[in-house]
Amino acid sequence: MFFSPASTLAGLEDGVYEGAPVWAALYHCLRCGDRAAAAAVAANAGPGLAEAHKLINEAAASPDGKLGPHSENVVRLAYRRSVRATTDPYKRAVYCVLGACDPQDEHGEVATSLDDYLWIKLSQIRCDDPGLDSSSASASASAHAHADALTLPQLQVRAKKANKASGTCLNWNALHFFFS
Repeated sequence: MFFSPASTLAGLEDGVYEGAPVWAALYHCLRCGDRAAAAAVAANAGPGLAEAHKLINEAAASPDGKLGPHSENVVRLAYRRSVRATTDPYKRAVYCVLGACDPQDEHGEVATSLDDYLWIKLSQIRCDDPGLDSSSASASASAHAHADALTLPQLQVRAKKANKASGTCLNWNALHFFFS
């Protein structure tokens, strides 16, 4: 991965890993499906990314590549408290992918192709139903945590609206196959 000097690094946070901004490196490792490489980047990026390393390791160890409910809530809380306001678009994207945060953010600085956009949005989809939990206190907390979660039907509607607004012509029959 190659990034040009200072002009490209403006607004990116937490340093550089092997010549690349650390959050950009993490994003691209996750984007290409190499969770082990993302964990290695976080581990070698320094103590400032210790929490990210722990979270990425958890995601890498899970069969579906997702965090557990507690860790996902930790990511969402950190996102709401500080990451949402960061100037680093890659850091925001990594948090949104790991914690399924802020599905309204289109990540235009990072998702420069339809493939990137769909990967981010599909990574944010959560299929669990908070209403299935038998404990009402736990169900209420889970429902609150997933209040901003993206569902597949919501993504379908959002994608169709974006297509109409952009004036492009996508083959919705082909895309419907992937979303069904």
